[in-house]
Amino acid sequence: MNPDLWTQVELYVGLRIALGYSVRSEEKLLKDFVRFLNRQSGNETIRAQMALEWACSPSPKRGPAGQSSRLKVVRRFLSYLQAVIPGTEVPGPHLLPPIRRPKPYIYSPEELHQLIEAASQLGPRGSLRPYTFTALIGLLASTGLRAGEALRLTVGDVHLQADPPHLQIVRTKFRKSRLVVLHPTVAEKMRLYAAQRRKLAYE
Repeated sequence: MNPDLWTQVELYVGLRIALGYSVRSEEKLLKDFVRFLNRQSGNETIRAQMALEWACSPSPKRGPAGQSSRLKVVRRFLSYLQAVIPGTEVPGPHLLPPIRRPKPYIYSPEELHQLIEAASQLGPRGSLRPYTFTALIGLLASTGLRAGEALRLTVGDVHLQADPPHLQIVRTKFRKSRLVVLHPTVAEKMRLYAAQRRKLAYE
């Protein structure tokens, strides 16, 4: 296999970074792809079938969605590589079936009330834990935040005294940031949670 592939991965990753993309996981996948190619004896030309085999290589931690994502990553790289290494093949865009996301479950107001009530009963007694979980569930239900976004919030990201009260979500999906305005009732619940944190010396 062409020894320049490692260099080409570095150049491609540098280009993606310059265009504003976050490429940590992409770089890891491409290096794994190059290692896969290096194990293919007697193949100097990168064939589309090789990319497909790599994307679909078995793994207990990877299902159909992961295979599709891997193929998308390698397709972009091979499209770039065609200009550098003549004969490089790019697999077609529809070789793997589309992934159908499961239909989301929407909790009813009654179910949300039950969840918050159950969270308020969590132990240990006198700890911040029940207050944290009730605040988290209410925040997720009222704002549409992703779970990871809510869990990464810091005190500095929560602006309860602003007009209007809002959250600052920093460098989330696709490395973008945004402001999420809080309903007055949600802001009041967050103020009560902040007061409880101070009472228990968490701030």
